[in-house]
Amino acid sequence: MSAQKLADHDSSAELSDWAGSPLSTLHPQPAAGHPIPYEECAEKNRYVARFDLPGLDPDSDLEVSVGEHVLTVRAERPPEAPATHESGFAHGTLRSTITLPAETDDRDVAAVYRNGILEVNIGWQHGPTTRTIKVLHLSDAW
Repeated sequence: MSAQKLADHDSSAELSDWAGSPLSTLHPQPAAGHPIPYEECAEKNRYVARFDLPGLDPDSDLEVSVGEHVLTVRAERPPEAPATHESGFAHGTLRSTITLPAETDDRDVAAVYRNGILEVNIGWQHGPTTRTIKVLHLSDAW
């Protein structure tokens, strides 16, 4: 912001310069859409996340993506007709994102939609995720 602009205003910054301002282009805004209710658990052989998504067609209404240890589920639920119908379900775009444990394998993912529940299973990376490093005494190293 220029010094002239600062001199013209009582405040020291424009609204769009404030961190978190909806007018700011410097700070990412949360993704649009209603959150999807979910549960997650770490099992011995798999990491499992279940999403409550009744009444959807998995072929056309669901999108599941995994990358860089982030699982994203996006769904589209069309509005119910007639307008006088009352519903507790969210309509429009639904979206939830889960940060996965570092030990999960983004290449080993399976998703199944059954009885209104989307279940996403992710494998664990093979082999140890940590290893022990032998510490040498300085006199032993040279």
